[in-house]
Amino acid sequence: MKNYVASVFLRTIAYIPFKLSNFVAQALGNFLYRINSKLVRVCRKNLSLCYPDLSSKEIEQLCALRVKYFIKTVFEIPKVWGQSETWINSNIKKIRGLSSFESYTGNKNGLIIIIPHIGNWELLGLWISAKTRMTSIYEPPKIKSLNSWIKKNREKFGADLVPANSSGVKKVLKALKNGEVVGILPDQFPPENSGEEALFFDIKTRTMTLIHNLINRTNCDVLTAAALRADDGWEVHFKIVEDDLFNSNKFVSLNALNNEVQEMIKLSPEQYQWEYKRFKDLRLNDVKFYETI
Repeated sequence: MKNYVASVFLRTIAYIPFKLSNFVAQALGNFLYRINSKLVRVCRKNLSLCYPDLSSKEIEQLCALRVKYFIKTVFEIPKVWGQSETWINSNIKKIRGLSSFESYTGNKNGLIIIIPHIGNWELLGLWISAKTRMTSIYEPPKIKSLNSWIKKNREKFGADLVPANSSGVKKVLKALKNGEVVGILPDQFPPENSGEEALFFDIKTRTMTLIHNLINRTNCDVLTAAALRADDGWEVHFKIVEDDLFNSNKFVSLNALNNEVQEMIKLSPEQYQWEYKRFKDLRLNDVKFYETI
């Protein structure tokens, strides 16, 4: 029943006008913050850990703002999936680093685009896939009834979504060797066999090794990218990555990967997924970090 309700909810909000959905999202975000929901508690805990120099008042202000952005994202994504390429292009008001994207997609080396969970990554994925052939690793939703609907919408402009397993990695590797674009979201907590510890906000946490391994096996280029909300739409940012990401030393490379995510977060901290349990392996005073939430 819970999965059914979630499925109906996401499909329904795709048809709600943007102004109304923004109003509802704002009200729901305020409500969740006021009742100190679990989402709020995780967000606050992550922010306090990553920004130790901020006062408790500043943490609360950022936390409250983040919760509103999170709900806006929930309402936005199904609506963005239903839009045309023309609509997406008209609502991207500025693209920073476009020349890097165009030059890298034109040199046939293969390109990894690192897309952190900030702003609207679904909009960014649709925009990129409409411009060039793109393969992305896809983690099916826990609600199985949504799988085909989500996959169809993400692939609507020509993207190829592949599973997060060995067969998917083989397809990603093939795409890079063919000079194509691969999109990877880098900032989730990976399984033990596909991650190693690296520093994220100076805190050791398990970090995906996939990007490091793909770089070592190909001669590909790498960019970081994000679609951040602006007053009247979105701004897309493409950033050339630091040299350390290409270092053969895994620890150096993984630190650089996390630093790339941090650089994007600096652009708009309130638009990052602070409600996600990124530090699942962290223990403080021999207690798991999220255990006391």
